[in-house]
Amino acid sequence: MASAIHPDKYEFAKQFMNKYGDLVTSLIIEEELKAQEKRLKELEGDLSKLVKENDDFHKKIQDAQAIIDEMEKNIKVNVNAQAVKKSNIESQRGLIDDVNTKLNRYKV
Repeated sequence: MASAIHPDKYEFAKQFMNKYGDLVTSLIIEEELKAQEKRLKELEGDLSKLVKENDDFHKKIQDAQAIIDEMEKNIKVNVNAQAVKKSNIESQRGLIDDVNTKLNRYKV
């Protein structure tokens, strides 16, 4: 057995192989770490996009709500304007009736 014949060389070779194995393992783990960090950045980017999309949805809801509020005010103004116009129409019909009455008095 070589370890019995050259114990110092055997121990050196054993330590060398262990260090080489540790180095290779370290390089493999570093590559795995890089891959995992890349995946983390992708996930963080996805989250950032989702947060922005959510903010956009809320902004659109606020804009739509502002339009709805304005339209509701416009409806109230319109309903009041319709009431005034209906009153004007009734007054105008009354004037027309008065004028027709006068005309009928003078018709031959």
